[in-house]
Amino acid sequence: MRHALVASLMVAACWGQDPSARINQPTDEAEAEAKDYADRMADAAEYQRNRATAPPEAFDDGVALEYLARARRLLITGHEIRARWKAENGFDEVPYSRYAGDLVRMGLEGAAVQGNLGEVRSKLFILWLYFPDYPGMGEAMERALGACEDFQDFASAVHLEEDDPAKVIDLEGRTVFNSHESSRLLNFLALHGDRAGVAPRAALAMARELLLSGNKEDLFTARRAYEKFLEDYPATDLTFTALCEYALSHLVAYRGNHYDVGTLVFAAALIDQAEIETRGDAERTRVVQAYRRRIRSWHQDRDLAVARWYVARGVPALFAWLTMPSGLNDWAAGARTFYRETRDRDPTSKQGLAADRELVDLPAPPALGPPQ
Repeated sequence: MRHALVASLMVAACWGQDPSARINQPTDEAEAEAKDYADRMADAAEYQRNRATAPPEAFDDGVALEYLARARRLLITGHEIRARWKAENGFDEVPYSRYAGDLVRMGLEGAAVQGNLGEVRSKLFILWLYFPDYPGMGEAMERALGACEDFQDFASAVHLEEDDPAKVIDLEGRTVFNSHESSRLLNFLALHGDRAGVAPRAALAMARELLLSGNKEDLFTARRAYEKFLEDYPATDLTFTALCEYALSHLVAYRGNHYDVGTLVFAAALIDQAEIETRGDAERTRVVQAYRRRIRSWHQDRDLAVARWYVARGVPALFAWLTMPSGLNDWAAGARTFYRETRDRDPTSKQGLAADRELVDLPAPPALGPPQ
């Protein structure tokens, strides 16, 4: 097991940094990560050797329990930093007591409440490497993951009701430092967490890190991360969420009705898949409807803009060559097609009603001649 752990840690050393730096990773940073893991492994090996030769004593156990009680009281009363320090002091004083792992876990709890993801990661590593049989490891991973999810606050960052595509995801309040630490911690949890709970949630959160980064290049990596999630976890409670966020990764690339509409087409197809995963759940059905309204409205804006573009080309024949693209000889037919597309998507919407009004002002289509 330990040989597999070393191999996985070395892999994590190359992928445990900020998501935006994963392509063309500088050698010196990768080497620094690898050295950090190697140092941690060496410290863990030394700790376990010393622990094997220093059996727990009743006095040490009593000291550890007193530190735990003090740290817990501090945490309950809202003094999370002091609680973490108290737990760290206890571990330093009696590192080989029966409750040494619990002291580290208490330090993790304090760091999690504080929102210090770097410290959460550090404490989680100590638990994982120093105490391979620690019975509360699963709960510690859950708590670490919860701290990352609290930092992301992803649900409040999505605003499908916004008309401006640039405002669909709100990045306010996020910091570069915590994004970096969150990414490294999530990577560890995705690699080593329980595949029925922690690992899929961490993998989904890693995709969100890329989606929320604000970098155009990261959108492509985020889409691949969502695809990989769906490949690795095709039938979990998170499949619906992953499909919706995968659609969102396309929607955030949309820049308005003068730009490529392909992003809306891709997003709509993903929402169709997500509908299958609603399984009759009312809240999920509401989310699908919200996405569809958002996509349909932007698509209508696009179709209406194209229809009006055709109308603007409708000039006297003498000057048509100035405005009509090569091969286009019937501006009214093009306008009519896109007005109808706008109306048919939703005839009661403001775009549909506008299309209906403007369609009436177009020249009547030429009558079809008798069949030859």
